[in-house]
Amino acid sequence: MENFSSLQSLNMNMWEFWVGTLVFSMIAYMIGSISGGKIVSKAWKVDLAEHGSGNFGATNAGRVHGPIGFLVVFLIDFSKGLVAALSIGAVRIWGSHPIFIEGNVNIALFFVVVGHSWPLWFKFQGGKGVATTFGVAAVINWIFALAGGITFIIMILATKKVSLSSIVAIVMMAVLSPLQMFIPLDFVFEWSKDWGMVVSFWLMAGLSLFRHRENIYRLIKGEESTATAPDFNRKPIKGNDNEAK
Repeated sequence: MENFSSLQSLNMNMWEFWVGTLVFSMIAYMIGSISGGKIVSKAWKVDLAEHGSGNFGATNAGRVHGPIGFLVVFLIDFSKGLVAALSIGAVRIWGSHPIFIEGNVNIALFFVVVGHSWPLWFKFQGGKGVATTFGVAAVINWIFALAGGITFIIMILATKKVSLSSIVAIVMMAVLSPLQMFIPLDFVFEWSKDWGMVVSFWLMAGLSLFRHRENIYRLIKGEESTATAPDFNRKPIKGNDNEAK
């Protein structure tokens, strides 16, 4: 009887784990579907899909609208990763229902980046998830996020290629992720110290590689464009501007 009770308890915990993780994943996906690039497109009446690289990420917003466009889109996309991780983590910590207690926050947070890449609210047209990945990483482990940010800066200065710098930074965070298990709780959240976090980082890195596949192809062929110095005098394009037509 004792063995049966233990098995029944294990089955219940696994059910609660999967249902809780599914609920967290759905919430994460909905938050991730808030597209900074689409918001800017609608606000300034200039569809980013028709300008620059056609991408809805911060880099293309910077190409089209200058530093203001880049900053607005980056902050929106970074913030949704940050907000999703903090809010779902709070539910995990203070939720009273077993599905929230058992659900894995780290695995679910991967779907914030999925939502960014294929947003439900905007016909599944999204960005490449770099800013959102950094937003999630800043909560899961700010040390990794800082290391990734420094890596990005070093790479962009050395290569002047945004795509390569983004890929290297995100993959590096994934490589570092197993070290989370050895970081004292004074520096990270307790719920982030499990293998789901490692899985999430590697899934985000894999998604980044997939979304950058065309860039990788151009990098191999030596045809990838280099970043140019931002024009701080450039104003955001409005829908009635001649440049936007």
